[in-house]
Order: sequence, then structure tokens, then C-alpha cells
Amino acid sequence: MEFLGGREFGVRLISALVMTPIVVTLAFLGWPWFAALLVICSLILFWEWTVMTVRSIDVRRDAIGVFVLLVLIIYGYFVNVLVPLGVATIIGIAGLIVSYSGFKIGRTFGAVALASLFALSFLFVRSIENDGLYFLIYLAFSVWAADCFAYIFGRLIGGPKLIPSISPNKTWAGFFGGLAGSIAMGTGFAYFLFPDNVLLYSGFAGVLALSAQIGDLVESAVKRRFNVKDASNIIPGHGGLLDRVDGLTLATFVFVGFYAIG
Repeated sequence: MEFLGGREFGVRLISALVMTPIVVTLAFLGWPWFAALLVICSLILFWEWTVMTVRSIDVRRDAIGVFVLLVLIIYGYFVNVLVPLGVATIIGIAGLIVSYSGFKIGRTFGAVALASLFALSFLFVRSIENDGLYFLIYLAFSVWAADCFAYIFGRLIGGPKLIPSISPNKTWAGFFGGLAGSIAMGTGFAYFLFPDNVLLYSGFAGVLALSAQIGDLVESAVKRRFNVKDASNIIPGHGGLLDRVDGLTLATFVFVGFYAIG
């Protein structure tokens, strides 16, 4: 595996093989196990974003942020998930504006928005009647395929960089390899899960891959802005949880948007 990054690739692969069965099992079990997983992950994401961007812990500020985060998730779980999704989106936009105005509290807004959009988007997908678990499997594996194939093609082919000022390791070969891998994986899952709409879900896997790669680039830009390599080091070989779900979060949010509109 030396050509794929040697020990680093091996550690990433082992971590993925450990995490994937846990996530898939809890998703299969459904409520409340999957909801509990989302709450735990959202709290980790809130902490990672806060430490990465604010660089300090403020008990009162962060307690309020966690409270708002939990209220949004609880409302989405027990009442209606679309309302808190809209609120979280507004919080994210407000956080961006406030941050650019020079106020650190805007970064806490960003932590709330990121963590809640992650949890609420997955809540929405899993709660889709009859097909929630199937959609979740299709979505997750399409995005994971994009990530894996982008990494492999980038290592094997190399070539021109995608956006070197943001992420110096990403290449155009990896970008198109990720798209191709996602479409192939999405087509395979659609053939078994949605046989009447294979062409639709095959093409939409490309949309998910594009969204995932944009999400990954956005996080890379944030990390470069704050001069950090990883969001944290809680996952061996991967860095932080945010480093693993940045693209998946945006892709899931995009999926929710298309599904809700359609």
C-alpha cells in the first residue's frame, strides 16, 4: 500500500472499518439509538469547531451554544425537523456575517449551525417513511466512495492541483475520480434499492459527490484560515470527526433540500 500513502492509508482504512459497522448498525436499529449517535456526534462537532476557530473555551458562551443546539435537535426529533433546519441555516448565515464583522461570537453561531445541520439533516433522511434507511445507505456510500476514489486517484495519478491555495494535496484527477467513483457506487446501490429510478439516483450521486468535495474544500479553507492541520485527533489516521463528515454534512443537507422541494 506504499503507493497509496503507506502507513497513513492503512490507519485510515482500519479506522473506517471500525467506525462503519457501528454507524450502519445504529442506523439500522433506528430510534432512539441513531438519534443518540447524532447527538453525540453533534456535540463533538460543536467542540471541534469551537476549539479550531475560537481557540478558547468560554463556559457561559459555549453552554448557551450547546443549549440552542440541543433545543434544535430535540424539536426536530419530536416535532418537525424542517423548522429547526431552517433556523440552523439562518444561524449559519448570521454567524458568517458576524464573524466577518470581527466578533468571535459569530464563530459560536457557526458551531451551532454546523452541528445542528449535521444532526437534523440525518434525522430528516432517516425519518423518511419506508425508505429512510435505504436513502441513508445510498447517500453515505455515495459520499464515502467519492472520498475514497478521490484519495486513490489523487495518489495514483497526481497531476495539476485543484485549488492549491486552499488544499495543496487535492488534484483534478482526484476530483474527477471521486465523481466517477460516487456515480458507480450510487448506481450499484440504486440498482438494488431503487430499481425503478436507477438513472435518477445514478446521476444524483454525482451531485452528492460534488457537494461533498465542496464541503471538504470549505473545511480546508477554514483550517488554513486558522492554521490548523486537523479539527482534532480523536480518530486515528483521520484527525477529527469534522474531517470525516465535512463533505457528508453538506451532501446530506443538499439531499434534504432536493427531497423537500421535490
